[in-house]
Amino acid sequence: MRSEQSSSRQWKNSAGIRGWTMYVDVCRMPNFRLPAVELCATAQKHVLVQKPMATNVDTARRMMMVAQKAAIQLGVMSQHLQKAGLPAPFNPYRYNRSAE
Repeated sequence: MRSEQSSSRQWKNSAGIRGWTMYVDVCRMPNFRLPAVELCATAQKHVLVQKPMATNVDTARRMMMVAQKAAIQLGVMSQHLQKAGLPAPFNPYRYNRSAE
């Protein structure tokens, strides 16, 4: 076990990785994400959030500024892919599948 830990530590150091956690997936409601992004920026961790990233434009801009200043990546993930031929945004609850 010790040899595995030391070899993984050597690989981590040779790759220039400062810690094991490369990014943080912020799983909070949109109106509570800014403090988490600020904390991650302080720790130099990349951040992934779900859409919508914030509840207003000012907070979203603040999140982007914090990430840019800390030189970290701020990613926004969308769970649903756009279906061909359907107007964006696609609402799966309005789509009548029986018409296909």
